[in-house]
Amino acid sequence: GKKSETEGNDSTATEYYKKAMEKGSENGFSLDIGYYYLKHERYENAIAAYEVFIYHYPNSWRVNDAHFMLGMAYINIGNKKAALNEIQILRENDPEHAKALLVLFDNYDNIQRKRILKEK
Repeated sequence: GKKSETEGNDSTATEYYKKAMEKGSENGFSLDIGYYYLKHERYENAIAAYEVFIYHYPNSWRVNDAHFMLGMAYINIGNKKAALNEIQILRENDPEHAKALLVLFDNYDNIQRKRILKEK
């Protein structure tokens, strides 16, 4: 059968991930990987990458970005409780990001409806 666009890139992403973990650099390597997965609708993988970043760099200047993207991934898989938790964290540290995430959260059902209609 025909390979999907993202299938071939899997090992590349895994290699990146391994290198990122080895380097342990705060330059957002795992954030970039998370973004790659988010873009390709691989939400579980994105969640793992963002959680790794947040765990290792809780005081990073990019941690709010990680919480925002993590919230987006949770919204996309329908984990509302986890998404609300990210919104709560952002409310304290980054109110603008919190507001934006809340808008996405509130529109979740509409987003899902549009996605389903698009697929038909």
